[in-house]
Amino acid sequence: MNDAGADGTILTGTVEELIPGESITIDGDTYRLASAANVEPEIDVGRQVQVTVDGGGVVTSVTAVKPPAPPPPPPAREPAPAPEPEPDDEVRMTLIEHLEELRQRLIKSVIALAITTAFSLIFAKQVLEAFRSLLPGEAPLQAFTPTETYVVYFKVSIMCGLAFAMPIIVYQFIAFVVPGLTRQERRWLYFVAPLAGALFVLGLLFAYFVILPFGLPILQGFLSDLVVQQWRLDYYVSFVVRFLIITGLIFETPLVIFFLSKVGVVTPQRLARGRRFAVVVAAAVAAV
Repeated sequence: MNDAGADGTILTGTVEELIPGESITIDGDTYRLASAANVEPEIDVGRQVQVTVDGGGVVTSVTAVKPPAPPPPPPAREPAPAPEPEPDDEVRMTLIEHLEELRQRLIKSVIALAITTAFSLIFAKQVLEAFRSLLPGEAPLQAFTPTETYVVYFKVSIMCGLAFAMPIIVYQFIAFVVPGLTRQERRWLYFVAPLAGALFVLGLLFAYFVILPFGLPILQGFLSDLVVQQWRLDYYVSFVVRFLIITGLIFETPLVIFFLSKVGVVTPQRLARGRRFAVVVAAAVAAV
């Protein structure tokens, strides 16, 4: 590289040979050193230098070319932000926090039950009439204590209120347990809860519209030539409610069997082997 300057030509190149006080060879070209040439002491073969050559081809100064400054180091990378917890990550809560959340869920459930029970007071009589309509003919229901009608009326109101508040209560329960479940467990819960509710309601409807209208006349007519059956109001209402609930729970059996098969407690082969025993047990229970 040649640059014209005021005092001569400036050359840049690599030193191939250096004879102090005599000559210097740069990139294959040899130049004579002036007697008073300014040669830096660190100049040596292989060094990148810059020389000044006068008009007569004599080198008057030799300076080392400083290597280019190293590139600045890359900026320090900021630490990657911590990943957000997955939905199924465990959420740590203290015992006090668990108890406080449980308290809030229970308060909301009780408030919902109180509201629905108060609302059920309006039509509790219609529910009693619906229960009474299951009996054939005009068979009367009897009250044996002065307060029995009041007790039964409020009992029916509470049961209806519980039925109406059940979706809210179930939601509060699910909201309490979901943070501690994995994603897979949540999917199962969201699948099982609506299905269980639908099966239970189906069992209630089947009991009310099919079993009870068919079974109560049989019970009432049994030994009718010997006994006059006049049922007590409190006992009859409790009997109907228990029968509805039991039938609803029986309709949950397919879901229970499905769950047990998923966890490996029962297998299709075991169910097939126990089929005949199940038929015998079902017949015995039906007879009772």
